[in-house]
Amino acid sequence: MTSRFKLVVVDGPSRGRQLVLEPGRWTIGRDKADLRLEEDKAVSSEHAVIQVSKQRAVLRNRSSNGTWINGERGDDVILTPGDLIHIGEFHQLRVQETGAVGDVRSGTEAATGDAADPGYLGIPRRIWYRIAAVYAAAAILALYLITRPEPEEPPLRLEDASAVASAEIDDLLHRAAVYEQRGKRRSAIRVYEEILSRQQPFDSDSTATRYVLERLAVLKRGRRR
Repeated sequence: MTSRFKLVVVDGPSRGRQLVLEPGRWTIGRDKADLRLEEDKAVSSEHAVIQVSKQRAVLRNRSSNGTWINGERGDDVILTPGDLIHIGEFHQLRVQETGAVGDVRSGTEAATGDAADPGYLGIPRRIWYRIAAVYAAAAILALYLITRPEPEEPPLRLEDASAVASAEIDDLLHRAAVYEQRGKRRSAIRVYEEILSRQQPFDSDSTATRYVLERLAVLKRGRRR
């Protein structure tokens, strides 16, 4: 295999980076590797080595996390164009033809990754994409929380109000309920209004008071529950 072939990162955070395969020893991994694969904790510092001669290129796995070629784990594999190499958790590399010899700098990462794309304020676009995705998710959540309907509380029952009312108020509550059952809406309204006039100011949030207010709202709209 000569420099007519190269490794191209086709998937993962370092997508777009390339390495021409010329005779020599080339490393794949993190930090100071010839082909750096970043933001992938499963990639070792020197994850794999490719030994290239004029006749062939041999990939040797150097990581306990393993290297997969065309879906199978391999430790010493002769590479051919079209091979798909899986390294780490996210990265996939493809062996490709370079076309004309010298179209990519020999033995270095091609300027198609972060070097070719300084992004904005020196931050690569792929980082900005992730930031934008986080903000978009937060905006969608905020919109949902703002627009979702509040759950409606079920209407209070006579038993709910009667359980906390005094004997006098309890008697009036039942009298109003009887008027409602007989269809005497005006009489029921008068009794409910009388209950409100007898309630103390500090009872305005009581269950009995809220029940009476609900019933008055229903009756004055001309509807029965």
